[in-house]
Amino acid sequence: MFVLRSVLAVVLFTAPSAFGQETSRTFKLTSVPNAAALSEAATLLRTVAGITDARADDAASAITVTGNTGSLDASEWIVNHLTTRAAGDYDVPASNERIHVAYLSNATRQADLNETATSLRALCDIRQVFTYSPAQTIFFRATQPVTAMGAWLVSQFDLRPDDANRFDVHEYPNPEKPNQMLKVMFLHQRPPQMANLNELVTTVRTVGDIQRIFTHSSDPQGIAFYSDTAHVRTGAWLLSQLDIVPDDPHRFDVHEYLNPEKPNQLAKVMFLHYPAPNRALNELVTTVRAVADVQKIFTHSGGPQGIAFAGDTAHVRTAEWLLQQLDVQPDAELRAAKHSFSVPFSAGETARIYFLPAAADLVPMATAIRSKIETRHIFTFSQSAAVAVRGTPDVIAVADKVFAAHEKN
Repeated sequence: MFVLRSVLAVVLFTAPSAFGQETSRTFKLTSVPNAAALSEAATLLRTVAGITDARADDAASAITVTGNTGSLDASEWIVNHLTTRAAGDYDVPASNERIHVAYLSNATRQADLNETATSLRALCDIRQVFTYSPAQTIFFRATQPVTAMGAWLVSQFDLRPDDANRFDVHEYPNPEKPNQMLKVMFLHQRPPQMANLNELVTTVRTVGDIQRIFTHSSDPQGIAFYSDTAHVRTGAWLLSQLDIVPDDPHRFDVHEYLNPEKPNQLAKVMFLHYPAPNRALNELVTTVRAVADVQKIFTHSGGPQGIAFAGDTAHVRTAEWLLQQLDVQPDAELRAAKHSFSVPFSAGETARIYFLPAAADLVPMATAIRSKIETRHIFTFSQSAAVAVRGTPDVIAVADKVFAAHEKN
């Protein structure tokens, strides 16, 4: 941990540029810890102050910047706040822009600063952002309302791992777009690996249709996302359903969320009674996607294993039926039973499940069905040795004949 004191000297070069609009100033920083920090400060000035050039002089511990008067004044403010270790704002004259410096008192790694800076870009759409790692600070520039939202986001991320308020509601409505909201949620159950945290993000992005979403991987671990209010509510519900202990007694309850702004849209989470290896879990998702035509679907491979999906009610009910049929350990009685479902979104079509004695029989049966009639709504699930088919009566009749012939053999 560096304790810095920046001593500033400004030398104003009055020689104008060819266009008569730009000048240069030199800032001498007497206590910058090393050449890397000086270079970092120069890049910070280029990125946030809007200057055209910044040159670091390691021997003199100085940075010479070139730009118009406004960018030079912004540079001077940034230099004077490099080591203050406190939040501050600079309102850029003759504009609606503001530069904010945030001090992350709980950041323990450079990765923490980088992750926070990336979250500002991804969630708040702040392009002019850069870190100054010796002082654990981040500088960023945007319109005043956006800068305020970014400052709020940094304050939410900069928590102690055991912060007593981390599980409170953390929401920030966009003052410029009343239907847009930024939300941060911290996890009750810490994912065992970073891959599991990334999977949570992908699930919320895919099923909740939220594109602006990012992780906070340091403790307390969490996820932040930004969208319209309806999508944010769906994303928050999804996370609340997936952030549970592996043996949660309510995991097999019904978990559904009806979009209040789109009453025909439904999100659903189903946890598996019979956990599967990741390959089989992905195969199960592909089966549901292929047969039920549900595109917003993804896995939750960490305990408890499950699948989250969303769509209109008819497609979700079809996917629900498929998962209920496939998440089994079939015995002779179950294999002999008829597993059929009238597809509500396609008049006259039926979904059927055929259980075979062994997984080795799956590909030959599926191939035989495809060779006799054209259909793309067919897939196999090896863990329960099942073939799932959807189609018109002609397709189902062919599948029935192939299955009956297989049973005779």
